[in-house]
Amino acid sequence: MKDVGLYDGKYRFCTNCNKLSKYKKALVYFKTEEELIKLTGLNHEELWDNGFDLDDWDFGFAYDIRFKIDWQLELLLDRYNCCDRRIVSYNGINYMMFYHS
Repeated sequence: MKDVGLYDGKYRFCTNCNKLSKYKKALVYFKTEEELIKLTGLNHEELWDNGFDLDDWDFGFAYDIRFKIDWQLELLLDRYNCCDRRIVSYNGINYMMFYHS
C-alpha cells in the first residue's frame, strides 16, 4: 500500500513508507476527471472498473485513509447536503465525490 502526503510542499506518493515522520496527512480538492486521473494514475475505463462513478459528479476530495474526518470537517462537508456524497477507496486513499441530483 502506498501512503500519500505532503513533503517539501508537494503532493506525492511514497513507496518507502518508513519515512512517514516527514509526512502530513493531505486533503486534496479535485474537480475534473483529468485531475482525478492524475491523482489515481488510472485512465477513464480503469476509474469505472475500480468503482468510480463518473456520471453527474461535481467535485471531490482525496485524502489519506489514515486521515480522520472530525466533527468540524464533517460540519463543512454537510453544507453540501444538496448533493449525494460517495466514497471510493483506492490504493490507500479515499476519494469522496459529490454528485448533483
